[in-house]
Amino acid sequence: MARVHSTNNIPPFIDQASLPTLFADCAHQYPSNIALKFDDLTHTYQTINNNTNRFAAFLLSNNIGLEDRVAVALDRSPQMLVALLAILKSGAAYIPLDPEYPNDRIEYMLDDSSAKILITSKKYSARFKTTTRQLFIEDIWPHLNDFQTDEPEVNIAGNSLAYILYTSGSTGKPKGVPVEHHSLTNLLLSIQKTPGITEKDILLSVTTISFDIAAVELFLPLITGATIVLVTAETARDSRILLKVAREQNISIMQATPTTWRMMLEAGWDEPLPIKIFCGGEALTKDLAHKLIPKCRELWNMYGPTETTIYSIIKRVSISDEIITIGAPIHNTSIYLLDEHGQQVIAGEAGEICIGGDGVARGYLNKEALTHDKFITYPVSSSKSIRLYRTGDLGKILPNGDIQCLGRIDHQVKIRGFRIELGEIENVIQSTGLVSETVVVAKDDEDGNKNLIGYTIPNHDNLRSKERELYQEQVKSWEKVYEAEYEQPEHSIDQETNTPFNANIWKDSFTAKIIPADQMQEWLADIAKVILAGKPENVLEIGCGTGLIYNQIAPYIKKYIGTDFFKSGY
Repeated sequence: MARVHSTNNIPPFIDQASLPTLFADCAHQYPSNIALKFDDLTHTYQTINNNTNRFAAFLLSNNIGLEDRVAVALDRSPQMLVALLAILKSGAAYIPLDPEYPNDRIEYMLDDSSAKILITSKKYSARFKTTTRQLFIEDIWPHLNDFQTDEPEVNIAGNSLAYILYTSGSTGKPKGVPVEHHSLTNLLLSIQKTPGITEKDILLSVTTISFDIAAVELFLPLITGATIVLVTAETARDSRILLKVAREQNISIMQATPTTWRMMLEAGWDEPLPIKIFCGGEALTKDLAHKLIPKCRELWNMYGPTETTIYSIIKRVSISDEIITIGAPIHNTSIYLLDEHGQQVIAGEAGEICIGGDGVARGYLNKEALTHDKFITYPVSSSKSIRLYRTGDLGKILPNGDIQCLGRIDHQVKIRGFRIELGEIENVIQSTGLVSETVVVAKDDEDGNKNLIGYTIPNHDNLRSKERELYQEQVKSWEKVYEAEYEQPEHSIDQETNTPFNANIWKDSFTAKIIPADQMQEWLADIAKVILAGKPENVLEIGCGTGLIYNQIAPYIKKYIGTDFFKSGY
């Protein structure tokens, strides 16, 4: 039987213009078009390009040049976008870091990548323990007008480095993937044609820059003349607000993971919207596809690993599809299905999905052995070989030419779009010293969402010692919160509820971030409602704190007794 593969060859983009040039050309073609909307402000292409050129000139004046690595740890904002574009225009490569990631992970990435500088915000100044030179956006931005708006005179070749994206690693350390300009350009120009985008489109950007698909959201509109609606990290996590933004801003393209799409459906999305959906990052189920198709303009299933530049295989999904496939390769991309011996499988058989073409990255940064294992040289004939990336996914080519992805063949899963090595999670749990053995698995819940579940054999001696330590830490934490609350002066009493209330000291137990005052007030109202629903006459509260709940329920009960273990309490 025939051995099959799938290839999509067109004249290669490798010698064509780089992303900075494509963006500059677009800015000159559509200078007054709205390039970016953020909060209530709009920014034209001319404004974004001018600021980018000034920022690039600033970087060049700080001895940043070709192939230098510049890390970015900024909140989602126009400054973040301009910084990324400026790094590319200077000829350097950017390393995207989400400020909400754990400190030790960010510090490892800075060290492993040999970042020359870190562009961040002053609010993160004391957070990172690194020798990398830090430049603060608050110091840079006011002085950009000191630099010219001319295009930087930097020769960026197709094989120049564009960015380094870190993915999960099985040893507990993330892996850096260096991606070249021609790989990014090939992807963007291919997607510009199919699924397609025009200068009239409005794209909603919701993805953290540490996730590779963010490059599609940030750069695809900017080489087309379209508009980006950039939302904050807080908004991106709230499906109700995302749905509201999609409606009010007339969003025509949105990219997200299946998890996000499910959340938006559950948030009350019950009417058709003129949105072209890019669904990627994890497997698209038939059930979710059938729920989305009646509510959108088009639904596209997007597949690809970071190592082959974001997306390599795409498919427009229709309601009549019996099987949800990942479709066919994008431009200048080849797909081979190989067996365990590295040979092509015959038609209809399953094999490991291996990807070749313009999108294949350089390898793994500072990991030669892993690069040799995952990036292979494959002989397509007696006289020709190509470089392939082994994805670790099983797939088969159907009679109609579509590729069906059958799942992982290794110890890796995708959760909410993020690729995770289960071994990394197991190593982190094991490193606590609280367990003697650990196994982590991914399981689907009843809604089709993947969840990580860890099974452990506890180390009882260490566990008891840690419990005592955590107990003491928790008591001290409570003391700090309650004592600070009790010591408030009279003028800090909330005027509506007559309740001592200092929102600045109430923190989330999981994130340690300050809980917004309106959220605390909502919590108070809800818990008071629950208590009063039982129509109690007498209430005993153990751990009454400052009497927040008491002030809510006192008018409706006969007797209240509150206890606490602080002398300065009620």
